[in-house]
Amino acid sequence: MLLQSSFAAAAGCAGHSQVQCDIVQKLESMRRGDASIRTENGRHNFVQDDFLIFEISTGREQGYVSIVYVSADDSVRFISRDSGPVPAGTVLNIGDGKQLMGSLFVSPPFGGELALLLVSPTPIFNAEAPETADDLLNVLQRGDAGIAAAYVLFETRPEV
Repeated sequence: MLLQSSFAAAAGCAGHSQVQCDIVQKLESMRRGDASIRTENGRHNFVQDDFLIFEISTGREQGYVSIVYVSADDSVRFISRDSGPVPAGTVLNIGDGKQLMGSLFVSPPFGGELALLLVSPTPIFNAEAPETADDLLNVLQRGDAGIAAAYVLFETRPEV
């Protein structure tokens, strides 16, 4: 089910699932500091087999870093889970084959997708690793004390 609200349009969330938009809304309430995540060159549209590279920065934040990928089917994958502690000012390119995770590329399922960066003073996920966007939202709603959050929304589609 796609969200068609004014919030969705304002946040660039149109075309994404209801729960992805709910996560974005929660992340907006958690925004502090200058941690950031974006796709390489600011792209927001990708086709099958494109490389998917994320540029992340912890900004002035230091702590445990989680990079979470929410697919079009609302499944959750961790690119990094509670790594750290990571110093303030850390800048990484994720998916470029050089640092951290190796290469990332676009594959099914296709549609609205979401990547988020969380920097926290203590590990957020510990033993629990949410497997669905609903589970991730529940974790985020339990508390956001001291968590810096950033996100990027983008679209994927099959090769033309």
